[in-house]
Amino acid sequence: MTSKPSRSLWFRYFCEPIGWRLAPLLVKTPITGNQISVFVSILTVITCIFISYGYIFTGAIILQIILILDTMDGTLARLKKQASLRGKYLEAVWHEAVFPLFYFALGIYSYKALNNPIYIMLGAFTSASIPIINLLFHRYTQIFEIKETDEEIPHTTLEYIVRWLTCPSHTFTYCLILAFFNWIPYMVIFYFTFYALLLIYKFIQFVVIPKKG
Repeated sequence: MTSKPSRSLWFRYFCEPIGWRLAPLLVKTPITGNQISVFVSILTVITCIFISYGYIFTGAIILQIILILDTMDGTLARLKKQASLRGKYLEAVWHEAVFPLFYFALGIYSYKALNNPIYIMLGAFTSASIPIINLLFHRYTQIFEIKETDEEIPHTTLEYIVRWLTCPSHTFTYCLILAFFNWIPYMVIFYFTFYALLLIYKFIQFVVIPKKG
């Protein structure tokens, strides 16, 4: 679940070009790609706190800045010839942690906006289901020694849709659009349903009907 899916058009034609142009400006500074990765992680936590306190549109805009910074860390590391496994590790940790925080923050925001505590439950379930799904996937590939690019992991239309919906560049863009129309509670309901179904699907795929070995 950690391989990078297709990026959104917004990311490819807006965030990435900006990140690529800003990164060279930092080549002669002490700033490193890893430092940007750490800053992105901290900024993500702060943004989720902003969202949970009701600053949804401000948070959604900051998420777009985070997407730009996410393109800069790797680019800067390559320009400075500092690309390392530590950098890949920091980026992987961010990708694993961002969504549980994000969906829980959306749940709290929706609860405060509609005064309905069920949204906290929906956000909490969505947040908890993500590490469980990742655990099922990672343990499966580890035990059976399968790489994510191997044919044993089916790359069907369903798998593509899953990766498309779980890519930060798509999800953060949805958040910006839905925040403008005050439709964030619908996003919480949709992703609760999506991850509930995905959890069932992955449990069947990796536990009920695992690869024989």
